[in-house]
Amino acid sequence: MALTPAESEPSQFWRYFLAAVARIRPSATEAAASQLEATPAPDCIAISRTFVNALAVESRPFTLVLDDYHEVDGLEIGEGIAFLVDNLPPVMRLVIATRSDPPVALSRLRARGDICEIRVDDLRFTREEVGAFLSATMRLEVNDNGVASLESRTEGWPAGLQLAGLSLQGRDDIGAIIDSFGGDDRYIFDYLLDEVLAHQPPDVRQFLLSTSVLGRLNAGLCEAVSGCSGGQATLERLERDNLFVIPLDQKREWYRYHHLFAEVLQAAIGTAEPGRLSELHGRASAWYAAHGHTGEAIHHALAAGDIANAADLIETSWRAMDTSRHT
Repeated sequence: MALTPAESEPSQFWRYFLAAVARIRPSATEAAASQLEATPAPDCIAISRTFVNALAVESRPFTLVLDDYHEVDGLEIGEGIAFLVDNLPPVMRLVIATRSDPPVALSRLRARGDICEIRVDDLRFTREEVGAFLSATMRLEVNDNGVASLESRTEGWPAGLQLAGLSLQGRDDIGAIIDSFGGDDRYIFDYLLDEVLAHQPPDVRQFLLSTSVLGRLNAGLCEAVSGCSGGQATLERLERDNLFVIPLDQKREWYRYHHLFAEVLQAAIGTAEPGRLSELHGRASAWYAAHGHTGEAIHHALAAGDIANAADLIETSWRAMDTSRHT
């Protein structure tokens, strides 16, 4: 099943779901389909329960794929899918392809050994795979240094490599393009703006743009720079939704953005509000200075163009080191 926002309405979703199964196991869907048509506002859990009960008499295994599930991930539909997953009989295998975690009890399924997950890290190309992809799929001749550079810049992101390959095709100066490849590449820029940023609600979009100047992120720093509250919840949501946010520790206190994503966000905010980047760097410098991270404070002061503040921070740091040497 290839899902779109058109299936976000529960009745439409379950009609599509049952019709897909009916093509190979019609007897398993008859009762649930009748139940669905009997009410204008279906109980998704009840529909799911009826379907599960009908599967009890099925003997031939089958697999159903829900592709792009994130397009229909509403509460009511999620409750029905969660019930289905919790009570799935051996005869049916369910595959959910989604950009964000589905509304199922993942931790319980992991503990029971009832789930096989393919996460972002599993999808990243290794250096060898990058070379093979560029050669076999994109028909490009890229030397080892170029392959290593693209693997580093894209962090093995398959779509990023595809877009990089498009930029390289038909060009004689492949090495120079690879050396300068980044978030300002038109294919990367357009893709991430149109397919990622444009689909976020305004508050998340503002958070992403404001915090893009940060090399690493934590809740307090993000709140200080963006002016938004709920920094930790937002970071956890971004990670859960696979929005190019990478945790830097097991406690989920510090994160960073994918390098290309951060560059695209910075380019976007620099184009829309040219003076805003300096303001954001200034806020970051103030937070780092207040929390004793002098190196980062100096870095952001310089990025903000505040030479005087950077000099003061360097002098203060020097005095502190000089004092410690004489005590």
